[in-house]
Amino acid sequence: MLSAETGFTREPLLTVRTDPPSKTYNRVEQTSRFYKLAIERLSLLPGVDAAAADHSLPLAGNDNLGKPLIAAEGQSSDEAARNPFVNLHFVSPTILG
Repeated sequence: MLSAETGFTREPLLTVRTDPPSKTYNRVEQTSRFYKLAIERLSLLPGVDAAAADHSLPLAGNDNLGKPLIAAEGQSSDEAARNPFVNLHFVSPTILG
């Protein structure tokens, strides 16, 4: 897997996972502001070319938000279960350093 062509540049890249505490960040507005400020501050660090947030790193093996399936009108639930899933991936705008 380390030598496979992924279609994106892997170096130089630093990833950080953070989960703000839900007691403090219990509303969407608070969580959104946390990530916005974090991205802005990270982008200002020496040597940082750009910063962004992503809900899940590529190839991280997350559950893809439950893997929503593509369903065609009139399909039975058994048929729909064999359909491909929608690969949702949320990424913030990039802030250049």
